[in-house]
Amino acid sequence: TDESLSKINYRFITGISSLLGIKTKISWSMDYKVADGKTERLVNLCRQANATEYISGPSAKGYIVDEMFDAAEIKLSYMNYDSYPEYNQMFPPFDHFVSIVDLIFNMGPESSKYMKSFKECP
Repeated sequence: TDESLSKINYRFITGISSLLGIKTKISWSMDYKVADGKTERLVNLCRQANATEYISGPSAKGYIVDEMFDAAEIKLSYMNYDSYPEYNQMFPPFDHFVSIVDLIFNMGPESSKYMKSFKECP
């Protein structure tokens, strides 16, 4: 059995990624040296991972200093969930602000077709 929430969360993340065909490398923060400061920490982690792009959720716009990513030559993008294709949810009207679990429970094996990274959106 898993003894920590982090290990349980890792199993959920890797399981959902596998189910959706996501092949992004997933690593542990303990594998990296962590810097102080919110944006400094993100830029430092990106550098250590040899990242060329960082995609953040929209709420991080309130604290991320875009210029720090520019200086590090790391492209910074923010997700916008409003334009995802709608699917049949159990309780209409459609709500864009739900978790991936909602999509999986409602659409099952067809879930990846509703994700922006896949080009076959209905």
